Amino acid sequence: MSERAGQGFTGQPVPGQGVPVQAIPAMPVQGQPLQGQAAAPLGPNQKLIKGPDGQQQVIDMPPIPEDLMQLFAMTERLHVKQHIEELEAFIGYETKNKYSIMDMYGRQVAYAAEQSECFERQMCGNWRSFSMPIVLPNGQTAFTLQRPLKCEPSCIWFCLLQELHVLRGNGSDGIRLGSIYQEYSLFQRWFKVCDGNGNLVYRIKGPCCHPWTFRIMDVSGQTELGRISKKWSGFVQELFTDADNFNVVFPADSTPEIRATLMGGLFLIDYLYFENNCESDDFD
Repeated sequence: MSERAGQGFTGQPVPGQGVPVQAIPAMPVQGQPLQGQAAAPLGPNQKLIKGPDGQQQVIDMPPIPEDLMQLFAMTERLHVKQHIEELEAFIGYETKNKYSIMDMYGRQVAYAAEQSECFERQMCGNWRSFSMPIVLPNGQTAFTLQRPLKCEPSCIWFCLLQELHVLRGNGSDGIRLGSIYQEYSLFQRWFKVCDGNGNLVYRIKGPCCHPWTFRIMDVSGQTELGRISKKWSGFVQELFTDADNFNVVFPADSTPEIRATLMGGLFLIDYLYFENNCESDDFD
């Protein structure tokens, strides 16, 4: 037996014999836990998550579609996160709202930025009109939300039922994908969800005993098919800012156009009930 074999392999170079070959860690297998080996670099459509057994696993995610309507067709839920505006938090100056729209894997798939007049933001508050393009990462506008102004001091509140319209692209061609209409109700919050032709396809119900939950119902208002819900954002953010986080679960049989309309309903709900913290307890 040679002197090297008798000494055993130590992983250190032996004079005159070169550098020993090191063991190469195995590549992680899709859905398999990483058991102590060095993790390989993740691909652009891979994500590291914690599995049910507490161990980290690599999962493959579908590529982000370049068309948001394709995303609506292939996903059942989205998450919306409002950006915190420091000026609004510290001095109460009402600024333009900005949001990130993320898929179920936490990837940002679109961006929404309010376009409104300064005078309306300060005088009308959450009743203000606005236009809000929904912009893809490549800069293309997928669709645009338009809310008309319904804020007149001469009218009582039930004369000012709110509405929001969803237009294709930047809205220049005037083609409507759908609309959301607030309904009169004393003790619950109701909205109608209509398609581009004005046909009623769903209703949204906000029970007074669950102020952060809005259920997407069938036309009769009896069966829940989806849900829009506000998530707790932390004590400081909830107390001092209007920045909110929402989840939307779409009805399984809804079309991409109606899912875009329901997304518009999420933004209208945010403005009506959560935009002003001091008024967020008024759910009638």
